[in-house]
Amino acid sequence: MRRVLWAALIVVLAVSVVPSPAMAQSCTQNCAGLPGLPPQFPEARSYDDFIIQTYLGAYGRFPTCAERLIEYNRLQNAAANGTLLAEAKRFVATRFMTQTSYNVNDFTTYQQTPAYESRNPQSVNDRAHLEAFVTDLYHAFLQREPDAAGHCFWSNDACTMLRKHTIRAFEVSIEFERLVEGLYDLGEPECTLIDPDGGGCGTGPHAPIC
Repeated sequence: MRRVLWAALIVVLAVSVVPSPAMAQSCTQNCAGLPGLPPQFPEARSYDDFIIQTYLGAYGRFPTCAERLIEYNRLQNAAANGTLLAEAKRFVATRFMTQTSYNVNDFTTYQQTPAYESRNPQSVNDRAHLEAFVTDLYHAFLQREPDAAGHCFWSNDACTMLRKHTIRAFEVSIEFERLVEGLYDLGEPECTLIDPDGGGCGTGPHAPIC
């Protein structure tokens, strides 16, 4: 069956994580016969659109002005240094796991960010929570709705190989790379930075952070 994330199959075959049989039986499903898609060709989008869709996908909310400006500057600098794909991977992955977890090159060192932990606790590994996790990965990384076959396949992967493995698979997917290749700089986000005490800090991309 044609998978959504062809390149990630290499990761699946290479990993040596061995799940418990009880866990695998409790949350895997048969994906045979479900409709799937090959890697798509996402429409080009600005850095800011990419940032906004990532936050909506991972956290179900819009990013703050400060969050948008911080990541915009990181993406802009990365593009200038030829490391845009690496920064895009780091940015999206660390909406789900902490930077410390991300820095460890294995599939078992995994701690979710407080923001994502409040949305989908990593200790809960029933099918419904894993499917929600995979849906969030589709929304944040690929910035589209999941296809049925891919959603089933990666939910099984999260069950048997654990969540970090599935995140890494989305990072190396052909479709995510294509999406990042289509990013362009439309200028700093036009937004308002708000004083936490209620006073405005100005509008526009160069307004000071309170």
